[in-house]
Amino acid sequence: MTRFAAVALTAALSAAGCGGEAVIEIPRPDPSGMEPEVVAQLDELRATLEQDRSAANWGRLGGGYHAYGLWDAAGHCYEQAKALAPQEFRWTYFLALAEEKTGAGPSRVQQRLREAERLRSDYAPLHIRLGRLQLELGSYNDAGISFTRAASLDPRSAAALRGLGQAWLAVGDPARAVEALDRATRLDSNDAAAWSALALALAQLGQDDRSRQAAARAGQLRPHQAIDDPELRAFVEPLALGPTRLLASAGERVRNGEFAAALEELSRVERRLPHHPDVRRLQARAHLGLGQAEQAVALLEEVLELDPQQLQLHTELASVLEKSGRHDEAVEQFSRALAIAPRDPGLLAELNRVFPTLNDLDAQIDLYTRLTQLLPNDMRIQMQLGGVWLRKGNAARAVLAFKRVVELDPVSPDARYQLGVAYERLGRVTDARKQFAEAVDLDPHHIAREKLP
Repeated sequence: MTRFAAVALTAALSAAGCGGEAVIEIPRPDPSGMEPEVVAQLDELRATLEQDRSAANWGRLGGGYHAYGLWDAAGHCYEQAKALAPQEFRWTYFLALAEEKTGAGPSRVQQRLREAERLRSDYAPLHIRLGRLQLELGSYNDAGISFTRAASLDPRSAAALRGLGQAWLAVGDPARAVEALDRATRLDSNDAAAWSALALALAQLGQDDRSRQAAARAGQLRPHQAIDDPELRAFVEPLALGPTRLLASAGERVRNGEFAAALEELSRVERRLPHHPDVRRLQARAHLGLGQAEQAVALLEEVLELDPQQLQLHTELASVLEKSGRHDEAVEQFSRALAIAPRDPGLLAELNRVFPTLNDLDAQIDLYTRLTQLLPNDMRIQMQLGGVWLRKGNAARAVLAFKRVVELDPVSPDARYQLGVAYERLGRVTDARKQFAEAVDLDPHHIAREKLP
């Protein structure tokens, strides 16, 4: 009896009841929610299997389920293909991937990968997957062996080198970790996990400047688990016919940093879903990941022409413009976003992140003044406004902003300190010292101590 929930194993016995032969049911997951062309494709694969229950046909149906994330059904089909063709590497390997998705656990998946390794020991992606499971299980020496093997089979695999660096770091050899992770980040400069591990290894070696630079780079990126897997690419990916599935797959590629592959996949989706906003947005993110900011801007502007009320796209476009040095245009997009959702917390967080980095003080003052009108009790906005007025040289307006902060939070030493600085700029020494003293009373170690006699 197979362990996959989507499968039933029935015995078809002879009418006389004196014996019979077991018939393996072909799984058919619930088709509701699937696109018609996907349902038709899977029905055709099942019909082919009904006519000829060969290992190849079981495997192909498993690949169809695999392409659409129907992991239980895919695993059952791969299991039948493996039983019929136990020496075929592909079925054992794909079964391991399906079992991992169904939550079989790292030990079980490792066992399956070991079975696949005995059939084909020269496949680098298998050793990368094996190494990752061994890291998860705490078998760091075994993981190092697996990643070393993968890197020797594919010297340009950033995933293998990243894993090798993590393994060296785990066993306490930061020097070798740096060597591997340096190579990994040169091959794939968009992997946050590699940069983060490199920062830790450099810190352990006392190379603080390089460590900070690597940590800063990691903070700009997202971790991804991308593995270039030719077997999947050749067998499973071509079976993903539905545009929704392709769109989801492309989104996953963008998240994993596989930007060129994502663009290729999105071009297939675009032929079926022309001018679809999600397609354009993902294309923009992929172009941005490749450093092609102009293409990203053009795509986001195109989507916003079709639907100018998409808040997320305004903020994405503003962020791209800001990173490209086009600050005035970024301010305009943030203003449009603010008009759509003046109290959106995510938008306010993005504004507070971006606007302090701009040199246009007048734009900052305009924005924060509008925000204080919308959110008069938001301390952070009042603090930002006071700080901008100080940089602008208008201490009197800064005093008004910082006074409001003190009203909102009388026990904030930072608010007291900033109000004291504003008074000091106006020459109101007594008022300034009073605020500095209040700050120190609230926090004896506060920097305001330096302002007192």
